Amino acid sequence: PPTTKSIPAPPANSLGHDIKAIPAEIASDAILYPNPNQGNFNVRIKTGEKEQYGTVQLIALNGNIISSKKVAINKDGMLVTNITANGLAAGIYQVRYLVGNKTGLLKAVIIK
Repeated sequence: PPTTKSIPAPPANSLGHDIKAIPAEIASDAILYPNPNQGNFNVRIKTGEKEQYGTVQLIALNGNIISSKKVAINKDGMLVTNITANGLAAGIYQVRYLVGNKTGLLKAVIIK
């Protein structure tokens, strides 16, 4: 008879919270530009949500939240914001967005 194998649940993120899966149509509509950048970049997310606000966070790879801001979602379901992080060292950072119960991550590359 065939054997079955248990697959463990995915681990929580570095902050100890479960990250919900992002539907493909949401993830494919999340853009960070320009990338790489010099610490000043834009985030544009087609949310498809009726939420009034979303949250955008800039996160170091060690999990520390560098900045977090609440951003209005326009009538077309778009979350659009600019992030200015000119004082950060060159490197790779994560941009996490939270809209309703959905969470997604983008990668920002800061060069100097």
